[in-house]
Amino acid sequence: MTSFAAIIILTSSIAIAGVSNLTDKTDTVQQYNLIIVFKEPVSSDVWRVSITLEGHDSSINCSGLLGPNVYYLQTRSVSRDLIVAPLYYVLDKVCPQIISEIQILAGSSGNKTLLITIHVPDNYMVRSSMDWRSYGPAGGPYRVDLESFARYYIFDGIVLANRRIYDINDYIEENLTVIMQRNIPENVVKYAVESLLIVRSTLTKWLGPSPRSPCVLVIVGPEEHSFLPPNTAHSMGSIVYMKLSSYAEDILPWLVHTAAHETSHGWFNHGMLYGDFSFQEAAAEFLAMKALHDNNPRLYRLAVNYLNDMLDVDEQYSVWMRVNAALWYAGIQACDRDVYIDTVRRLYNLSITTGLKDSISLLDVIKMMVEELQSPCRETLEALVGRVLIAASTKSSTWPLIDISSLSVDMKTMTNLTGCPSRELVNYTVQQHGKLNVTAGIENKEFPENGVAQHGKSDIYLNKSRIKQIAIKDINSSGSYGNAQLIADRYEQILWFLIGLGFGAMFSIVIVSKRYIT
Repeated sequence: MTSFAAIIILTSSIAIAGVSNLTDKTDTVQQYNLIIVFKEPVSSDVWRVSITLEGHDSSINCSGLLGPNVYYLQTRSVSRDLIVAPLYYVLDKVCPQIISEIQILAGSSGNKTLLITIHVPDNYMVRSSMDWRSYGPAGGPYRVDLESFARYYIFDGIVLANRRIYDINDYIEENLTVIMQRNIPENVVKYAVESLLIVRSTLTKWLGPSPRSPCVLVIVGPEEHSFLPPNTAHSMGSIVYMKLSSYAEDILPWLVHTAAHETSHGWFNHGMLYGDFSFQEAAAEFLAMKALHDNNPRLYRLAVNYLNDMLDVDEQYSVWMRVNAALWYAGIQACDRDVYIDTVRRLYNLSITTGLKDSISLLDVIKMMVEELQSPCRETLEALVGRVLIAASTKSSTWPLIDISSLSVDMKTMTNLTGCPSRELVNYTVQQHGKLNVTAGIENKEFPENGVAQHGKSDIYLNKSRIKQIAIKDINSSGSYGNAQLIADRYEQILWFLIGLGFGAMFSIVIVSKRYIT
């Protein structure tokens, strides 16, 4: 009996040990090391670089030269004193087989981390977006789960700067690193920083937090990076790069506008919400301008001065921006809430949580806007969609820079198109202008810097409870106000009173008839 019990105990111990050993193997994290060594510049715009990937069943070592690729905008900012380039480009240029290995490892099962170490020569300093993502100290080394690296941060950039020429300032409270050429006036840099912070904060509220929201700003003078013309900018998501044409304050309209636009690409980019020109570039442009318009009139006036020049020549960014603006305005006209931003937020959430495989176009946005609505709002918006292009075809100097008269809701004529009840029939009188920026309440939420975007309300919506009178801010720059009165309640009361009289009369007739028959 004792020996049998001992056998049972021994067998149980072996089984428990086996399960524990299996659990340990399953939970074991496999670590890989990615080591990038910028050895030395060999010319004014070429560097000698070596890269190594080592870890479980992996060992790859390459050396090569890194220089600009004139065919891609984001890869032209490479010089002896400053490298601002996507990490993907650095790997692809020097050791492309490492990219393939990382993609295979990220797609396989098991927990894997990547320790990224970047070595630079003396008097140089390195920065990346991972400095602000809790992956490691400024300049690295960074410890990132391999799946997140393959999905997001491999497309982000790294910055290698000569400290003798460039100032590198880390602003802890703003979660921002500013790398600037020392002879650039601080006042110029201030405008770019302010524009970036406003748009970053606003899009975080509208769409949700982004794992690639901008946290590094690089500003260079006209003599840097000879393969890029002056007044050139690009975004790698977390890194915004700007090359000035001069140091005079007459560049401020371009500077503010461009910093705002490139900041938006922290949401509209590879691995995130990605689409064709009609949506990705145009929505980034529209939301950047709207963020400035809603939050800082001074910066908006500067940005719109530059944008007006684009509007005058029907530049493609401005044309498609106006289409997005008209679609946004149509949603507010039809439903008295921001249907456009609600829809873009849903698309962004899908891209983060599930990873949208297909490129998004403005047609997809329109379809989703309409499908998510209920009657009569849905039918009203459907009828207005046809007018969007007409409204966008005529530019305006006042926000939202389109012909809003084309989108004014004339419900008397639209009843025939949609079957919606005519607002004129209930005496819903609204002035021709003044249906924007209506906020009956704002839902304030804390949005963490890291994390998946949570679905929430837009900061522009209407309280749907019945109201007697609404004061609506005029969209004109004068700041005047228009009034709208809803007096449907009075007619509704009269209607019910008449119905009551009718029922009372019928009841009286029935009683009299019964008495007569009896």
